[in-house]
Amino acid sequence: PEIPTVRLIDQEGPMLEGSYVTLECLMDEDGADMSRFTFQKYSRWLHSWVSLDDPDRLRCWFFDVNVTRADGRLLLAIGALQSWHAGAYRCVATDAPGNAPGNATDAPGNATASAEISLRVEYLHSVLVTRAHTWCGTVGDSLAVMEGEDLELQCSAAASQPPEYEWSRQ
Repeated sequence: PEIPTVRLIDQEGPMLEGSYVTLECLMDEDGADMSRFTFQKYSRWLHSWVSLDDPDRLRCWFFDVNVTRADGRLLLAIGALQSWHAGAYRCVATDAPGNAPGNATDAPGNATASAEISLRVEYLHSVLVTRAHTWCGTVGDSLAVMEGEDLELQCSAAASQPPEYEWSRQ
């Protein structure tokens, strides 16, 4: 059996949180029937592959995911990319044993499964500046300090890569 391929469409540079991403499942032969294929995402929590084609099953975990079949093409569109969209995706034949739409499967030797494509989402959120050594030291847009008074601030953030902090004062 032929093995499908998954590729990113029109994507250059890092995949930033909030951006729109489209994956396409392809076969080498032109005009191949893609109706028997579906997209799957690997779930770290379930330790298995989950079909993204069934709107009634586990779809709540994949917000803004849309699988479409148009003009013989199989596309997976992810709108407003979020950090939870990161991970491994693949395309599989639905007529292979255990790969019916909606079934979770992790058949590692499946000859009708594409190689995995991994989406890495770049994000920076939850940036927080706090006043050190206080129980509720959240700092707003400005902070006034008496001349000669010591001040210790802490900065934290949730990010896809370790953030670099830079301080300035006006």
